[in-house]
Amino acid sequence: MSARTRKVLNLLLGLTVAFLGGAALLLVSRFVSVGQDRSDEAVGIITRYGLPIPFAFDAPGYAWTDFNGLAALADYLIWTALVLIVFRFIKSVK
Repeated sequence: MSARTRKVLNLLLGLTVAFLGGAALLLVSRFVSVGQDRSDEAVGIITRYGLPIPFAFDAPGYAWTDFNGLAALADYLIWTALVLIVFRFIKSVK
C-alpha cells in the first residue's frame, strides 16, 4: 500500500469515527437535562435537554417534545469536531 493511499484511508477513518462519534454523543446528550425555566410566560416547568446547546424542550402541558433543528445541528458539529480533535490527538501521540 502506498503512502498516499494510507494517508487517504487514515483521513477517511478519522472522518468516519468523528461523524459516528458526534452522532452518538448527540443522541446521548438528548437525555441530559441542562436546566428548567419557571418564568411567568411558561406553561408549567419547561425542561431543556441537550449539551452544550439545548435543542429539545419539554413541559407537562406539551403534547410532545419541542425540537430545535438548528441547535441540534450546532451540537452535532461541536461533538463531531471534538471527536475529530481527540482522534487526531490520539493518532499523533501514537
